[in-house]
Amino acid sequence: MLLSRKKSENLNQTKWEELDERALSAIQLCLANTVLQEVLMES
Repeated sequence: MLLSRKKSENLNQTKWEELDERALSAIQLCLANTVLQEVLMES
């Protein structure tokens, strides 16, 4: 899956940065959950 960082014309820079941070947080939470599951399965 290829993601692009092209923003919509109707978003200002502040809103774009907020959405970018939220997307990053969602990815990090998903990865943290996956890592936790892997650690628990090893024990």
